[in-house]
Amino acid sequence: MDISFNTIPLTPIFGAEIVDVDLSADTGQDLFSLIYQAFLDYQVLVFRRQNMS
Repeated sequence: MDISFNTIPLTPIFGAEIVDVDLSADTGQDLFSLIYQAFLDYQVLVFRRQNMS
């Protein structure tokens, strides 16, 4: 299973859009760790068009 994603910086200082990821999939701790690291790097993360139900 591919657990990678891409980040698109929103500003030069902070914030990023996370693309190419399906948050509704059961991907476990590995994906969470990558997203958490992105949060530490960018402080604000945007996930568009996610089905959370």
